[in-house]
Amino acid sequence: MGKVQFANLDSAVQEFQDQHIPAENAGGRCGKIAIVHFVNYKKGTQTRRCMKSVMRYVSKLSKTLWDGQQLVSGIGCQPETAFDEFLSTKLLHHKDGGVMFYHMVQSFPKGADVDPRTAHEAARSSPDI
Repeated sequence: MGKVQFANLDSAVQEFQDQHIPAENAGGRCGKIAIVHFVNYKKGTQTRRCMKSVMRYVSKLSKTLWDGQQLVSGIGCQPETAFDEFLSTKLLHHKDGGVMFYHMVQSFPKGADVDPRTAHEAARSSPDI
């Protein structure tokens, strides 16, 4: 099964950054280290509908457009057909329940000199989790 990477630049990142010290005060290379947070979904809430809603939400043009380019890409799938591909794979292996997806938010320390394209590429090169 493939995975889809989204550069989601919304208020969650700002909230995180507001709670942490500026990168220049962190010292050394720590100023560019990404923090990946797994969004927790309560047991029983990961449905097909929820998966589709999350994919639609994180790929909104208003959240992913930067410098004239939409930062949405697929690894082993096409973003436009990812939901159907994910669902087909799950059904093929009789996995139509339990954990349907993982939702991760990547953020950087306040003041880090990381543009959205660089953040997107970092997410694309992250090891499988």
